[in-house]
Amino acid sequence: MEKKGGEKASSQKNADRLMDVAIRRAMLMPSAEIYGSPAGFYDYGPIGCAIKRKLEGLWREEMIAKEGFHEIET
Repeated sequence: MEKKGGEKASSQKNADRLMDVAIRRAMLMPSAEIYGSPAGFYDYGPIGCAIKRKLEGLWREEMIAKEGFHEIET
């Protein structure tokens, strides 16, 4: 059984691997990296945009069509 500190390190390692895969596969791209923008900001790549649209569509289908909620944008 791992200690709490080990779980935290393992979780961070998994998050780092996930981000690495997302960047390598153009799901996410660091925003304006070549211009020296602040770290931590990302743009969606072509695959990331498709995933985002799919999730939004599923959410709208569930919440708006089935539940009768109204959508607002701010």
